[in-house]
Amino acid sequence: SALPEKAIPGFPRTSQSALTSDQLASAFKQAKRLRTEAQLVEARDLLSDVYLNNRMTREQRTRLADELEPLASEILRSRSILGDGQLYEVEPGDVLVKIARPFQVPPEFIMRINGIKRAGSIRPRQELKLVKGPFDVLVELALFELTVLHHGKFVRRYPIGIGTRENPTPTGLFKVGTKLEKPAYFPTATDHQRRGPIPPGGIPSGDPDNPLGSRWIDIGLGYGIHGTNEPDTVGREFSRGCIRLRNEDVEELYDMLTEGSRVLIR
Repeated sequence: SALPEKAIPGFPRTSQSALTSDQLASAFKQAKRLRTEAQLVEARDLLSDVYLNNRMTREQRTRLADELEPLASEILRSRSILGDGQLYEVEPGDVLVKIARPFQVPPEFIMRINGIKRAGSIRPRQELKLVKGPFDVLVELALFELTVLHHGKFVRRYPIGIGTRENPTPTGLFKVGTKLEKPAYFPTATDHQRRGPIPPGGIPSGDPDNPLGSRWIDIGLGYGIHGTNEPDTVGREFSRGCIRLRNEDVEELYDMLTEGSRVLIR
């Protein structure tokens, strides 16, 4: 018989029990009551636990995610909801990289949740919403789905493309390493045969032959989470083992993950 699954703090175990229609309806009813009472964090936690700890149909997962995603986003961005964060007053000499470091989030994440367009535009006495990280990632290969977690709670989900049977995506616990914007692609021998001479710096981002899309998030062993130049391959077994997202999705994910963020693939 299979060995029992090892519990990893901050990640749910593989769901065993199937969610019934009555249980889902009850969860939505309770969450609605909590939202009416302005208990948004409690509503998020309730629905997150249902989402992460039950086997569901695709329709059930979609309904729950459609309810959870805007709720989780509102909690992260709201200056009146501080259960997941705090308010910070910018001091003279502050820069976003310095502010972000002790919170274990990228400066780009602070920009996103505060609506900041340019990192250099912050000013003394400006009030920022800060959230303590790090964010983690759960990849469920059989579902072609990546879920972002914040201290074990649902934040966001994305459809993904994964490795083929010949080049499967590895399973296990990984950590985010190097992150690159607009990554160049260094082709394999097969690519060289198909395309011909490759520039010394690799195939640049934006080139139709660059399969990495707009972002690269290294997770070790030569694998990464990246964008794609073929968005129709998301939801399919198509890559050489990496996890691919649509470019707009990987850009959002990139801004949440920092070096050391955990990635559990199963």
